[in-house]
Amino acid sequence: MDLVSLSLKLAADAIIDVPPPKARHLMAARRAAGVDGVDLAMAEVIASQPAEIVIGLSAKNSLAGLDIATLTKPLPEKRAGPRLSELPGYGPAKFWVADLKADVENWREGKLRWSDVDKGILVGAPGTGKAFFAHALANELGFDFISTSVADWQGKQGGYLGATLAAMSASFEDAMSRRRAVLFIDELDSLGDRSRMRDDHSYYEGNVINRFLELTTHLFEQDGAVLVAATNRPHLIDPAVLRSGRLEEHVYLSLPDEMERADILSYHLDRALQTAELRRFTDDLRLATAADLERLARRAKRVARRRNGDVQVDDVQAALPARTPLPEEVLHRIAVHEAGHALAALASGFVGSVTVRIESHMTDGATVRDGGQVNFRMNDPCCLRKSSSSRISASNLVEWPQKRLSSALGRPALGDIRAATSIRRPGSPIALPAVMASASRCATSATLIAWTNPSLQRPTSGLRSMRF
Repeated sequence: MDLVSLSLKLAADAIIDVPPPKARHLMAARRAAGVDGVDLAMAEVIASQPAEIVIGLSAKNSLAGLDIATLTKPLPEKRAGPRLSELPGYGPAKFWVADLKADVENWREGKLRWSDVDKGILVGAPGTGKAFFAHALANELGFDFISTSVADWQGKQGGYLGATLAAMSASFEDAMSRRRAVLFIDELDSLGDRSRMRDDHSYYEGNVINRFLELTTHLFEQDGAVLVAATNRPHLIDPAVLRSGRLEEHVYLSLPDEMERADILSYHLDRALQTAELRRFTDDLRLATAADLERLARRAKRVARRRNGDVQVDDVQAALPARTPLPEEVLHRIAVHEAGHALAALASGFVGSVTVRIESHMTDGATVRDGGQVNFRMNDPCCLRKSSSSRISASNLVEWPQKRLSSALGRPALGDIRAATSIRRPGSPIALPAVMASASRCATSATLIAWTNPSLQRPTSGLRSMRF
C-alpha cells in the first residue's frame, strides 16, 4: 500500500488486503487453467517467491525440468544506486544533507513536523555530478527519485505554453502523489527571470515562472517532499524562486580537492586501486571534475580489458589525457590578470592570505579549462561558515574587480594591475608602488604568487612557484 497515492486511497470506497497465494491456491489455479499439474513441494517453493515469479510460473504450461534449487537461492538485493554517504566528494553539500537526514528520521518518528524541515536546495557548478548528487540523496533518505528538467517541460508538444505548464504540473504531481520523494529539476536557469524578460516574451515566461512558484509552494506543503534543483548559472534565476521558503539553500559544488580527486577515481575504479596509489596522477589533475574522473576510470578499465586483466596503475597512466603546454606569452598574460584579482582582494582588508595558481598546461578533453585561479583566506572567521551568504560575499570579493579589469585588457600588461589596485578600502596598507613592483616580478615569471605560510607551499608538476 505504500506505493498507492494518498488521493487514490481517499477515493476508494473500500480497501481490501489480499494476502499472497498459498501452495493449494497455485495447485487449484493450474488445474482450472488446464495446464500440467504441480506437486505440493514444488507449489510451496513457488508460493514463497516474489509476486513476479509466482505469476509467471503459475501460468507456465509445463514446469517439467524446473530446478527447485534455483528458486530457493536468495535473490540479489536490488539497489537503486549508492547513498550519498558512500560517495567521495560533495563536501559543501554534505553538511546540509546530514542535517536533513537527521530531521527526516525525527519526522518519521513523529518528533518533528515536516514544516520544520529544510527541503529545498539549489546546487551549481558544471561537471560536478549534480544529478548524481540528487539521486544519491534520495537513496540516503530512502525516498523515491524523480528526475526532470526545464528543457523536458518545454520540449512537450512544440513548447506551447499550455503543454509546458502541463508537463511541469505532471512532474510536481508525481512527486506529491508519493509518500516520500526527491524531485530533481535540472537546468533551472532556463525558467528565466521576470526582471530580464523581453516584452514580447513576458506573457509566456511570466506564466511559466508563476506556475513554478505556485507548484513549489504546494510541494512543500506535502509531507515527505524534497526539491533539488541544479544550475550552472544561478544569476539568471528569478529571485522569487531562490527566496526563503522555496529554494533557500544554495550550495556551490566546487571542483574536488587533492584527496577527493584520488578518492573519486578510486571509487569509480571499484576500489581496485587505493587512494594513495592514485595521488601521483590526480594531483596533476587540478581542474578535473567528478565527471572527468569517472571518464578516466572508464578509460582505465577499457585498457585493462584489452589485456584481459584487472586494473593496474599502468592502465591509469595509459588512460590519462594528453596535456598541451601554454606559450610563455599566454602564461604572462594569465599571471597579470590573476594578480589583479589577488591584489584587489588583499587591498579590501578582508583577506589575510592569497594564493594565485597558474596552469602551465591545458588538459585535452577537460570539462573545465582555465589558465589560473585565485584562492584566499578571510581574516574574519565568521566568513568561513558554511552559509550561502558568506560564500556569495567571498565570491563577489574577487569577481567584482573583474568587471573593472575588463576595460584594461587592451592595455599593456600592468594595466590590469593598475586598474585592480584602484579598488581598495580606505586605509589599506597596500601601497601602489610596492604592488606594481611585486606584480611586475610575478608577471615576468608567469608563475605562482603566494602571500601565505611557507608550509602551505608544495612543489606541484605543471606549476612554477615564487614567493615574496
